[in-house]
Amino acid sequence: MNNPRMALIAGLAVLFASGCVGRSPMVRYYELEPVLSSDTALADTPSIVVGPINLPRVLDRSQMVTRLSGTELSIDEYHRWGSGLESEILSALGQNLSGLLGTHRVAIYPAESFETDFRVLADFRDFHADADNEILLKVQWIIEGGDTAEETLVVRESTIRKTAASEDPGDRVDAHNEALAELSREIAAAIQSLGASSL
Repeated sequence: MNNPRMALIAGLAVLFASGCVGRSPMVRYYELEPVLSSDTALADTPSIVVGPINLPRVLDRSQMVTRLSGTELSIDEYHRWGSGLESEILSALGQNLSGLLGTHRVAIYPAESFETDFRVLADFRDFHADADNEILLKVQWIIEGGDTAEETLVVRESTIRKTAASEDPGDRVDAHNEALAELSREIAAAIQSLGASSL
């Protein structure tokens, strides 16, 4: 084949046939899910605002992050949180608390449409997978009372570990859900323990 143009066309045809040109991995998106939803609001339930929360800058992104070692991170361009990790946490945590406490009066910061009995704030130090498929959730959380007093009622730290079934991103998301569900139960129990006198 002496014609250079024909040689180029033939070469491209081979590349296309082998799938080497024009194919890239598909980006997949994931959501955190609530562990429990509430269909019926109970009497005398609290009104709650969830947020704001803080995330380390390295986690405050759409891409999933894996810690490979003490200093090395992997940022996955092809497996991402649907609306960013901060938004996913706020949404799932709010729905979890709504279900666990039997109240529909749960707002996600900054949307506040009613007087607030409690505000839940959280400073996430870690919420990532490691090379062994363990999810580490490390967070300091605070419960404040009311719209006006903003009295700090509870300050606690939680360290929660869950192991994913495999390195598959879907399994890791399930483990993230389990960790956040456990955190939600701790916060709900704290709100319940404050009693009607705080409402």
